[in-house]
Amino acid sequence: MAKIDRARDHLRLFLATDWGVLEDHPDLVAAQEAGKAKEGFEAALEHLADDSDEQLKTWLGESQSTAEALETALQNQDTVQATQHFEVLQKACKTCHADYRN
Repeated sequence: MAKIDRARDHLRLFLATDWGVLEDHPDLVAAQEAGKAKEGFEAALEHLADDSDEQLKTWLGESQSTAEALETALQNQDTVQATQHFEVLQKACKTCHADYRN
């Protein structure tokens, strides 16, 4: 989850620049950060115990799909879609954290 949180923090920075280059972090690429988030959700799903809550599995899978859609939108330079996908991802994280983390 730490990998997802870091990627999400970086994506917030990109969002603030309308998905442009980050002056303080020119080494970061928005689409790659979305890909890291996607990979993080994949890893979280793979490491869940078989008897884990079905809602958690569903939410992680949906978040993985949203992160993948965000990655694709950024690769296609579709900033409108990227912003929409990121907002969906943000809401999903808050919802899941309220039930499973906080």
